[in-house]
Amino acid sequence: MKRFRCIHRFVLMLMLVLVSCVPASRPAPAETVRLQLRWLHQSQSAGFYAADQRGLYAGQSIQVEMLEGGPRVDLIESVVSGQAQFGIANPDQLIVARAQGQPVKAVAAIFRVSPAVFMVLADSGIRRPQDFTGKVVQVPPQLDVTLNAVLAKAGVPLDQVTRVNLGTDLSAFYTGEVQVWTCFVNAQPYRTRQEGYEVELIYPDDYGVHFYGNVLFTTDTLIEENPGLVRRFVAASLEGWGWALENIEEASTLTLDYDPEADLAFEQQFLEASFPLIQTGQDPVGHMSPEAWQHMYETLHAEGLLPASIEVETVYTFAFMDGDR
Repeated sequence: MKRFRCIHRFVLMLMLVLVSCVPASRPAPAETVRLQLRWLHQSQSAGFYAADQRGLYAGQSIQVEMLEGGPRVDLIESVVSGQAQFGIANPDQLIVARAQGQPVKAVAAIFRVSPAVFMVLADSGIRRPQDFTGKVVQVPPQLDVTLNAVLAKAGVPLDQVTRVNLGTDLSAFYTGEVQVWTCFVNAQPYRTRQEGYEVELIYPDDYGVHFYGNVLFTTDTLIEENPGLVRRFVAASLEGWGWALENIEEASTLTLDYDPEADLAFEQQFLEASFPLIQTGQDPVGHMSPEAWQHMYETLHAEGLLPASIEVETVYTFAFMDGDR
């Protein structure tokens, strides 16, 4: 028995020595990725901030640098040129870019419903698109498609409204010189109410114009050469968005890590107003459908905004969305 115990101890010691000689496995080196944001730092990017700050990207062996967007940044060119590997853009931008031969492809739709709305003063008497006839409408270039589509659905000739683009100066709206202000539901209405004005909002979605907003996209090349990276990035990003929507107050504060001068009250209401546009209750965050893309394509085609006809299926892929078809 004593001899058996000695042999047993010797075998155990030998195994420990052998195990100690095996080199420890090293974690895969992090791949550096640049994400081109659609706008300046604010809580419309809260899910990406959450994925970064909560270590979700790191858990997928990804290190992310976020590039600010804005009116002077060509979002498509930033990704196509390789300055960024992923970007955020409107779906109509991606469809037009694809029709121009740009190799861009959507991999997830963050905003399942576009935040674009038409804002009117509560005492204006304007309550539906048909009331836009003869009115002055503020519309930035990126929302011109939305306005045209809504007017077409409402049977209002495009030449029956006067268009202006006044940037962010709302003074003409307050005085009534501009009767309809095309904007985003999670931004300008809050500012306007803070100024003491009561407003009503008219939603394109209520009139048969169903667009996504803030679509995550990349290039055909990255999908073909490194599909694993695309899958890991999408998974971490959507997990970050899931957490942000469940923790709106805390998620809003993450913007301060990227812009210390951000207005926290504005960022929180921005995310609260965005919640029903991102999490519709019907499908997982980021979900896309062929029908929605077909509708958006047909809207652009009907307005003559495409330089060439394309197969809309080339603009998006479900390959990196669990459960999507």
